[in-house]
Amino acid sequence: AMAAFPHRAVNTVVCALLMLSLLAEARVFGNGLSQARITPQEQVLLSYNISMPRMTWGAINTWWIGGPVSNDNAYISFYVDGEHTPSIALQVNMACGVGFPDSDVPWGNSFFGHYARTTGWSNQIPVPFTKSIIVTFRADIAADLWIYVRGLEMPLDSPLPVGNIALPSGARLHLQTVEGLYQPLDFVTIASYNPPSSELHSYVLATSLSLSSGNENVLEGCYRVYNSYANDTADGRWPGVLIATGTEDYFLSSYYCDGGLFHTENSGYTHYSSSANGAANMSFYRIHSNDPLRFGGEGFRMVWRVGDVTDPATGLKCTLQTGGTPAGDSQPTYVRSYAWFYSW
Repeated sequence: AMAAFPHRAVNTVVCALLMLSLLAEARVFGNGLSQARITPQEQVLLSYNISMPRMTWGAINTWWIGGPVSNDNAYISFYVDGEHTPSIALQVNMACGVGFPDSDVPWGNSFFGHYARTTGWSNQIPVPFTKSIIVTFRADIAADLWIYVRGLEMPLDSPLPVGNIALPSGARLHLQTVEGLYQPLDFVTIASYNPPSSELHSYVLATSLSLSSGNENVLEGCYRVYNSYANDTADGRWPGVLIATGTEDYFLSSYYCDGGLFHTENSGYTHYSSSANGAANMSFYRIHSNDPLRFGGEGFRMVWRVGDVTDPATGLKCTLQTGGTPAGDSQPTYVRSYAWFYSW
């Protein structure tokens, strides 16, 4: 009888866990502030803990912000599962694919949009977590504020749909940012990931790009990906996989976006302004829900170039890593980039 006792204890625990799993139901959580104040001091908007640990997981699935136009540049941060430094720290307009002040509204897609001349920004890129989430906000300029954030807690075996991919519990969102001045023909790593051995998958969902350059020849730059984080493997060495034959090509336009600004489900050209000397400001977004950029256990790198070169021997552009004839006259360019990707 004594020998059987441990088995009865195990069975009791299993039954208890099964009962708890049956009780694990989806629930909405969130918070909002109306007629509040945003200041340079970081403030907490939401602090939420999973109600049934090991039985449920959660995801922030929407945030919205309103107020005066200075709130276009507000900052929102997400501290996932007890982080001391937020893994997701964003500026509102760049998180929605717009790098400059703009009033070309309203527009939106499945993941973000700008719905009013005065703010009205919204984002639905899911931020998953397994234990807890803290959401904060701040701004360089103090102003009135309307803001809310909302999410869903769900059973552990419920997948999280993101575009055409169902993410399992434990998936993590990453936001990698680039900001700085780059020289003509520099290679810029838009995103890269060296996964731990426990992760076998990564998925680039969306990117945003903001450029301030001496002319538009910067758009000659091509995009490529490598199916390895390491650059000394077969999948990590040049030339990788050429995924776009020019910058505007990657954003599904052509001829320096001669069709003008646009906002679609797959991509957008969200801002253009220029000066008399030819200098140009441009911003774009690209969403890969319909053409997933998925990678395996070796990780990945996604690289863009500031302008590009033509091979004089073949006449082809985007084939040479060094040398070649510059395509146009690319100028030093101030680059801002966001890349959103998941890993699991």
